Amino acid sequence: MGFSSLLGHGTFTKVALTMDFAAIVLVLSFFALLNLFLLLKQSPRRICFYFVIYLVALFLAMYSMDKWTRIGLCLLIFFFSIGDVIREMGLSFLKARTLQFSLFILTCSFGLFLMDEAHYRCDPYSLFQWHSIWHMGTALSIYYYGKWRFEVIR
Repeated sequence: MGFSSLLGHGTFTKVALTMDFAAIVLVLSFFALLNLFLLLKQSPRRICFYFVIYLVALFLAMYSMDKWTRIGLCLLIFFFSIGDVIREMGLSFLKARTLQFSLFILTCSFGLFLMDEAHYRCDPYSLFQWHSIWHMGTALSIYYYGKWRFEVIR
């Protein structure tokens, strides 16, 4: 995801930006799909193969979509992934404060991303950009998500 984001933000070509979106969707849906593949008793090699196919399919589909359709697809997959987490956790989701904080930060950050995409109060010459705050917010959200997801390992 880091490479595609660097390429997307560095070149702003359609191919690079599509790679960035596809990588974001892959990260959003990774654990939900991994749960599905494990439920279907797939081997690690086959799971890797499926993720590569999924990434290529995402790229090809998103390349032909306009910006708002891609964003809509990202939202759909995000809700699918959150639904999988809630399904897996059941009522314990209500006690998972770290996860809830992660989702709150991500939701707020996504709102800023949408403001940037809509060019709402967006000065391209300013150091203050909604898109930059979106990146900082998602990084913080991923930190708290990882803290929640991997707290069992500690």
